[in-house]
Amino acid sequence: MTKLIFFIISQTDFESLMFLDLFDCIYKNRDKMNLKQKQK
Repeated sequence: MTKLIFFIISQTDFESLMFLDLFDCIYKNRDKMNLKQKQK
């Protein structure tokens, strides 16, 4: 996972940074959703 991110960063332009940011948000949100479902 982290290796993939470093790979993307290593050939980065602004768009891939934006994508990475978006991806990070989605990833964190998915984790939150999973936590909520486990608490039920």
